[in-house]
Amino acid sequence: MKVITFIVCGNGFGHYRRCARIAYHLVKKEKSITINFICHSSAIRNLRDWYITEFIVNHSRIKHFDGQKKINLLNEINFDDVRDLTWLNKDMLMSSDIVISDNLSSILEIRSDAILMGSFLWSEVLINLQPKNRDIKKFHDYELHLLKTYMPIMISLKDMAMPYVQKYTKLKETSWVIDSFEKVKIKSNIKNILIMGGGTKMVDGDLIKIAKKLLKKNEYKIFVSNTLKEKLIDTNGLFVFDFKDKSFFNIDLFICRPGIGSITDAVKYGIPILGVGEPNNSEMQFNLKKIEELNFGLDISKRQESISEIIKIFEEDGAYLTSHKHLISTAKDGINETIKFLISKLNLN
Repeated sequence: MKVITFIVCGNGFGHYRRCARIAYHLVKKEKSITINFICHSSAIRNLRDWYITEFIVNHSRIKHFDGQKKINLLNEINFDDVRDLTWLNKDMLMSSDIVISDNLSSILEIRSDAILMGSFLWSEVLINLQPKNRDIKKFHDYELHLLKTYMPIMISLKDMAMPYVQKYTKLKETSWVIDSFEKVKIKSNIKNILIMGGGTKMVDGDLIKIAKKLLKKNEYKIFVSNTLKEKLIDTNGLFVFDFKDKSFFNIDLFICRPGIGSITDAVKYGIPILGVGEPNNSEMQFNLKKIEELNFGLDISKRQESISEIIKIFEEDGAYLTSHKHLISTAKDGINETIKFLISKLNLN
């Protein structure tokens, strides 16, 4: 039996969903592989109804471990905490045939041959977020030292790899990591809108304001994620989204902080995005720029029009239909590409 260990960053749910999809299909495809899956308990808890989560938790060839590692974005970062690896079982890592880290580069201190995964590196994001923070500067230099020393392979979306990923890793590009997809029907107008708060909760306040404004207009059916519902005092007229496949096919538009997990959902279900991001977060600024370049949607962070006006313009000038078609036609075989690459690394071909 070959052993692959996944170490999943605990910020948001995009890291978890990407690793979970790949682990699920690896075990399904290759019977000679077992998996150690280390992730933060919040991902399992919040996505417990997802069929892949049920598989991860219950399958005999997957051992699930609760890993508590998160990068603190809301307060000043503590360098010693970020570098702390005592929460990991080093014997497990050393005995694994492959270690995949999404996207915690400090693992390279234990396994210099670890494969990183993701579209960004924390050093690039954090140094832009808090450039005068001494601990962040220490972490930035520490991560770059590891990357320059070991130049790890990094599995990353071809369309979304940020500059540090391109500069400091051996890039293994893939198309979008989609676990399954059906043919999406072409839509020309907007009826149902899903407003999604991400696991980081960093722009939830802005998204709540948008939900309230749209609710007053009573022009669309508005769905919200659970993370937003918990912060809304009055939820009359709002629908809580269940995040099931069949439900996504009824959604015509996403309004969200465009993390990779949210954009992946947009690609899978052909749903255009109106993106809201934080000014100092280079990952969000990069992603917002990319969704416009790829014709996946619009960055509405600095738009002066009301949200209702933006939606109407988006729909009536043909940009909505163009985005919808681009999302449907973009390549979605990243799981098979990643599995093929990992199997070749294990010499199982």
